[in-house]
Amino acid sequence: MPSEVHFPEELVKAEDQSGNKFTVHYDLERLETEMKRIAPEDSHTIEDYINGIRRLSDMDLLEVGFWKFRDWIKNIFVLIKNRKVSKYTMIAFAQRFKNPALRMFFPVIQYGWANIPMTLNLGVMAGSNAKRYGRYSGGSGKFIESIVKRYASLGGEILYDSSAVKVIEREGRAVGVRLESGQELNADYVVSDVYGYDTFKKLIDERHLTDRLRSMYSKPIDRMMMALHVPFGIDMDLSQLPNAMSLFLDKPIEIAGDGVP
Repeated sequence: MPSEVHFPEELVKAEDQSGNKFTVHYDLERLETEMKRIAPEDSHTIEDYINGIRRLSDMDLLEVGFWKFRDWIKNIFVLIKNRKVSKYTMIAFAQRFKNPALRMFFPVIQYGWANIPMTLNLGVMAGSNAKRYGRYSGGSGKFIESIVKRYASLGGEILYDSSAVKVIEREGRAVGVRLESGQELNADYVVSDVYGYDTFKKLIDERHLTDRLRSMYSKPIDRMMMALHVPFGIDMDLSQLPNAMSLFLDKPIEIAGDGVP
């Protein structure tokens, strides 16, 4: 993997048209100072939030799916103690603030998702403060390039522009894939990296669907929580700008029938 890792100093900077600003620093002392600057009347709630992050400083919640029994024993008491904060969603916790600016800014600081559990934000803040989470310089392109080089050095081969249309099954096991060209490739293991719907509906037989998945796929959601992304390439040095910005408008705009502040 690339050796150079970039660690941003902040999660996001939120700002409204009246000049109110909130920079979400990963450094917890700076973050606490910033929040108390905006809302000194909310010192107690701010300290609850900061302490909730600190409790997770030695714990990587992104690895919870790999925890063994001893990991749960080691961490369970911290998680229970953190329920004072983690039981909320972002927007629900924001209602604890008396200050209107902080109450407005706080729900959107984590990817713009107001209804996600606080646990996600607490884990990201703790991991970023401890320099566990960063990104490789050069972005995802350099990251992918490094994987390709390593894979090729081990004798691997990548077939580009080769769409798989079917997973080949024998006696209840996946044993390969059939490409759009008709070519069949045998394999000891087949890993599908597309959405579950496409995997079950297009690549393998629907008989593998569980009742829960069948019910879920029969009633698809009509929208995603993630914000609308419109990427632009800009030929200039952006290193002096915030890691990310969340801008509040005087007049909300409407996207797909929803009002966006």
